[in-house]
Amino acid sequence: MKSAYMTLGLPGDASPEEIRQALTAAQSRFTKEHLVNHPEDMERLQSIRDAGKILLNPEMRTAHDRKLQASSVKPPLPMQYVTEVGQKPWYWRPTMVGALLVVVLFSAGGYLQYQNQERRRELAMMELEKRKIEEREAQQKLADDARREAMVAKMNADARANEDKLRQESLVASRNAEYQNSLAVSQQNQRAYLERAEAQRKESADRNAKYQAQMDAQRNLAIDQQRIRNLCMQNYGRINC
Repeated sequence: MKSAYMTLGLPGDASPEEIRQALTAAQSRFTKEHLVNHPEDMERLQSIRDAGKILLNPEMRTAHDRKLQASSVKPPLPMQYVTEVGQKPWYWRPTMVGALLVVVLFSAGGYLQYQNQERRRELAMMELEKRKIEEREAQQKLADDARREAMVAKMNADARANEDKLRQESLVASRNAEYQNSLAVSQQNQRAYLERAEAQRKESADRNAKYQAQMDAQRNLAIDQQRIRNLCMQNYGRINC
C-alpha cells in the first residue's frame, strides 16, 4: 500500500500545519504552465492532492494509518492442522466472490472515473486559462501595435510639420531676399535718377548762366554804344564820330 506520508515526504506524526505546508509546497511545483507542457504530471498532482485530503481528514487518516499498520505486519508462519473437509464459508462461495469482485471493480472504476473527471476538469481549466492568457497576449499585442502605429503616425506628422515649417521659412527668407534685392535696385535707380536730375540741373544752370552772361554783355554793349552815340551827338552833332 502506498503511504500518503511518503507521497508528501512527511513523518507519521506530522501535525496538520506541517501537512498543509507540505501540500502547498508540493502543489506549487505543478504550475498551470507546467501542466500544459507536461500533462502526464496530472496523475502525480492528483496523488499529492489525495494524500493531503486523506491526512487532513482525521477519520480518513486514522483508517489510512490502520491500513499501513496492517500491511506492515508480517503474517505468521502457517501451521499444519489436520482438519476435516467441511463446507466453505459464505464469502468463498462463487456467487459471493463474483459479487465482491463486481463491487471491487465498480469501486475501482468509479475511482478511476472520478480521477479521469478530475483530470478532464483540470485540463479544461488549464485550457481555459491558456485561452485567457492567449487572449490577453493578443489584446496586449493589439494595444502595442496600436500604440506603435500611433507613435509612427505622430512621428510622420511631426516630420511633415517640420518640413512644412522649413519650407515656409525658406519661402519667407526667399521673399525677404527678393524684397531686399528689389529695394536695393530701387534705391540704386533712385540714386541714379537723382544724380541725373542733379546733373541736368547743373547743366541747365550753366546754360542759363551763360545765356544770362551773354544777355548782360549784349545789354552792356548796347548801353555803351548808346552812350557813345549820345556823346557824339552832344559833341559833334551826329551819332557817329
